[in-house]
Amino acid sequence: MKKRFSTPQSLKKVITKLLNSQWLSVSIVVVSILLLASYFSGKNQIVSQEQSTLLLANSTGRYFENAVNVVQALAATSPHQTDLEVVQQSNTVLDSLYVIKSNGKLFAIAPTNSQLKIGMDMSGHPSFQDGLRTFVLSKPFISPRTGKPTVYISYPITNGGGILIGEFNLIGLEENLSVMELNQGINFYITDSAGVFLTHPNYEMVKQQQNIGYLNLFNLEKKDLAVDMISNNRKLFISVIAKVPQTGWYAITETSVLSVYGVIVYPAILGLAIIGLLYWIIVRREREVIIRQVIDPIVDLDRIALEISQGNFSVNPKTEKLMAFSEIATLSESFQFMQQEIQNHTEELRKSEEKYRTVADFTFDWEAWRLPDGSYRYVSPSCERISGHNAEEFIADPKLLKKIIVKEDRLVFEEHFLEIYNNSQKP
Repeated sequence: MKKRFSTPQSLKKVITKLLNSQWLSVSIVVVSILLLASYFSGKNQIVSQEQSTLLLANSTGRYFENAVNVVQALAATSPHQTDLEVVQQSNTVLDSLYVIKSNGKLFAIAPTNSQLKIGMDMSGHPSFQDGLRTFVLSKPFISPRTGKPTVYISYPITNGGGILIGEFNLIGLEENLSVMELNQGINFYITDSAGVFLTHPNYEMVKQQQNIGYLNLFNLEKKDLAVDMISNNRKLFISVIAKVPQTGWYAITETSVLSVYGVIVYPAILGLAIIGLLYWIIVRREREVIIRQVIDPIVDLDRIALEISQGNFSVNPKTEKLMAFSEIATLSESFQFMQQEIQNHTEELRKSEEKYRTVADFTFDWEAWRLPDGSYRYVSPSCERISGHNAEEFIADPKLLKKIIVKEDRLVFEEHFLEIYNNSQKP
């Protein structure tokens, strides 16, 4: 059973694949390094964003605490109209202060308001009932008096004298937080427990009491800080949420995913493209060098071998291509030595054949050199004298000899040649 040999690959293709695989390996390593660098850079940015969010929550808490302290301290003194006016004028945190007695009547207000008269019934105020017993923080609303986003801070007055209510202006909170130096690219908001904006870079969002819309995606019951990736308006953001102390509010920061991980990705992609281009140019150049200095000389030697097989010994390899590498140069020297030896042996064989032909041509007998396939390599000129046919005719028609033998002798002729053939096959 014959072995099947697969067609060998072209050396040029093998070298091209090798160089391309090297280029691919280097590219994979570089891309992996860049991705890892981008990942850790992004992690550091997220940690920085978490710190900014905690700073935002604490700043909001302190600002709110100042307002609470003012209301709490004033409530402990059973305040009158003059007390309210002095305190309200001396701080910028509270837009107004007023006292509602336990019977629901308005007792004092600062600054004075034409819509709210002393003695009017205020028992329907949303903070009145609960405010008689404990501290109450209302949901955000638009104050009908100032037209600004506001929350009520209520404290019971000492000795059951009613409640003290302060209107906490959220515009002031927005202005206080706007001076914070957060990292570039970070958007920040404050929302209440339901996600309604208390502060927002776009004031209309606060004025219209818009909701952030994804607060329910975070699990904030058991932790004060949460991080998640959010899709908002078809854009991806890293959102960090922290609880604001004492309020039930949330401080929220958002950063685009591209700005988190793209800090190093964009320069890296550009750098990778440049590296890839340079490496491709180098690989292409190396491929051309290998083809010119390795493959082309081998192809040239193959061409010369074909010429030698056809008896042309005058061809020589191109020396400038063969000296690039010592192995190719050695192969060329061995090939030239072999070429010279074949030429010498061929010349010796030619001379020997010429001597044989000279002797054979002048013999009186009919001499012939018959090959195993029945054709003639040589027929001496004496054939014409004996048979009447010249040597060229016998060489052109190997069966001519059998044709000119009379029928009676052909069997003897065939047996003679069969005996010669059988003797030639014996070892």
